[in-house]
Parts: sequence; C-alpha cells; structure tokens
Amino acid sequence: MRRIFKYNVFIAVVAVALITFSCTEDYEMPSDATEGNDVFLSTSFGIGKDIAIQKGVEMYFDDFSSGGEETTWSFPEESDPTILTTNERHAKVAFGNPGSYEAKVTIDFGELYYLNGEVSETSIYEGSISFEVVDEIKAGFQVSDESGTILTQENGALHLVEAGSDITFTDMSDGSPSVLTYFFRHTESAR
Repeated sequence: MRRIFKYNVFIAVVAVALITFSCTEDYEMPSDATEGNDVFLSTSFGIGKDIAIQKGVEMYFDDFSSGGEETTWSFPEESDPTILTTNERHAKVAFGNPGSYEAKVTIDFGELYYLNGEVSETSIYEGSISFEVVDEIKAGFQVSDESGTILTQENGALHLVEAGSDITFTDMSDGSPSVLTYFFRHTESAR
C-alpha cells in the first residue's frame, strides 16, 4: 500500500510540474488595435514585383483587407487609365500607354490595423502596387531534350516528344507575361 501511495504521489508531482512548466503565455491583443483589421491587396495578375499586362487588357485591383471602412484607388494619368468599374474595394482598369507604373491605394480602417503582424501607428493605410504595361505580349516557348536539342518537326510547327523522355520548356515569350500556363493534350499517332 505504501509503495502504491509513493508512486501516486510521484506521478502527481510530475504531472503538476509538466502542467506548470509546459504552459505558454496566452497571446494578448494590443488594446489599441482591433482583431481582424488586416491589410491584404491583390490583382488579377497576382501580387509581386513582376506584374505585366498588355495595353488595353483589363486588370483588376482588389482590396481583400478585413475591417477597412473605405478604400480609394488612384492610377497615374500618364498610363492613360480607363476605369471600367470601381466600387469601394475593387477596381477594373485598362491602360492605354506602355510603361512602368504604380497604382496607389488608401484604406481607412477607422482605427489601428495590422500589416505583416505589426500594429500600425495610424488608422490610414497608404500603399501601392507596381506593374508594367507593355504594347504586346506574344506567348512562345521551345522544348528541348536532355542534351539541349530543340524538339520540332521539320515544318517547325509541332514539338515532337518521345514518350518517357525528360524535356525542358523554355519561355520564349515577348512582353514579359506575368503568368505562364501550359496545356497538354493527347493526340493519336499518325501511324
């Protein structure tokens, strides 16, 4: 009986120690910011440093931030913007002049907000999205085998790939497209 009591006391002491020392401090929201006021912007061509759009093609600018009360988008006049639709959080725009530009955005949260995990110092977020407008984007690619030999038919129109081969796709596009999407289809052999 004494032995069981010793083991029970030992287990109880170890359990209390584990519970006491394994607990972490709860995260506390800073009192000067409201949970859910986070900045998140995007475009129809993604977000980042290499956004390219062809002149005259529609581009969406979106504010998916949580908690914002009012969003204002502005576009440089020299880009010859045609604002096709706009509402408080989203804008659909086509640009007429090639060049590198920045779309500016102002979001009024009405109180402090979060950006990259940090609490802001004001209730107004001011930022921008950089993009490039090009005259024309022409998609193109070449396919080569393991040795670097370009795989084409004699007429140059089709890529000829032997089943089971390792191949490499090389982007040969003009105009720096933002996104490359390859579609593969199966065709019957001419045999």
